Amino acid sequence: MNTKKRFIIDDFIISQESMDHGWTMPYSHCHAAYEIYILKSGERTVTIEDMEYTAKAMDATLFCSNASHKSRGDTPFSGICIHFSERYLDLYFTAEAKKQLMKCFRHKVISLSDTDFAAIQSIADNFTEGKSNNFLILASVLNILNCSAKTEDTGVSADSKKKVKKSQRILEYVNENYVYIKKISDITDIFKVSENYVFQIFRKNYGMTPKHYINKLRINNACHRLKYSDKSIKSIAYDCGYDSYEHFINVFKQKVGCTPSEYKICSKHTALSRKI
Repeated sequence: MNTKKRFIIDDFIISQESMDHGWTMPYSHCHAAYEIYILKSGERTVTIEDMEYTAKAMDATLFCSNASHKSRGDTPFSGICIHFSERYLDLYFTAEAKKQLMKCFRHKVISLSDTDFAAIQSIADNFTEGKSNNFLILASVLNILNCSAKTEDTGVSADSKKKVKKSQRILEYVNENYVYIKKISDITDIFKVSENYVFQIFRKNYGMTPKHYINKLRINNACHRLKYSDKSIKSIAYDCGYDSYEHFINVFKQKVGCTPSEYKICSKHTALSRKI
């Protein structure tokens, strides 16, 4: 499993995101913070350590600090993302209060009622980072999740592969490893099939060649990172599987209709306008 260490958070942050297409994270990641991701729309398959869970609209997925995780999905989606650190908890809560508040993290996926989802949505819409009383907001969110956590998690082992056709296994492999695939032989050598067989699978399922499909996944990934990450465009190009920055620019302009810089500026402006 390819796992990347991500950012460190010493505070409490709530953000919101929206993607008008599906997006698959190409590798697992972890970070030194607790994370709660609440789907507002769409459906995602979430892998946490060695288990997979299906999350739907108004489902909250909970990740403990340093827990390896990733997600995938073919549908557009939007969500509320909440991060907070152990240090933040220790700063504002007693050991007993923290123990009670964090009981919800015994669960991986919690389904929210319409009322509870609306309450958290209102909190997210009105959240301002850095306020001195934000710990009360965090306590409110955790209390809502604790009250909603009534059923056992239903997940399946990420390593337990059902008996599926080789064609489906090839598609799953590409969807999860598109960042690392450089040539068609990276697929044919693993599955012991011909190039023609791989081309037929992608034409039948997606109406395009493997190369075009992989570029589609990479550009979707790049759009997500340009919109929600502060990393440089060159770093994003590399993270999405492009060895050549110039090639990334050309492919991006062809697929999206503008340069990555223009897309980044436009997406940030749109997000700011919505916030205002």
